[in-house]
Amino acid sequence: MIEKHKIRPGLLLVKPSEPPKEQKTASGIVIPVTASKEPNNGRIVILGRPLPSDPHSMKVGDVVWYGERAGQEITLYDVKYRLLQSKETLTYIEKSVLEQKLN
Repeated sequence: MIEKHKIRPGLLLVKPSEPPKEQKTASGIVIPVTASKEPNNGRIVILGRPLPSDPHSMKVGDVVWYGERAGQEITLYDVKYRLLQSKETLTYIEKSVLEQKLN
């Protein structure tokens, strides 16, 4: 259902990676989820048209990394996403490269 939405050129909608689960140190101390940082990467769900000045060739399904305060967190259909400008991304990995590494 989300794929039918259109966004402005130069923007991308990213579904952030799942936050880490509760962790336990070697000495048995439990680190609650609230103490860990939110992930700053995720998969592109929707990609607006690239701007002429945009050197990236990102595609839907690629994984992007972005700064801690980059973009705007939004909720669509009870799912959290991050709306970013393409220039806010630090780097990305193509979906095809990820699939090759996982197989």
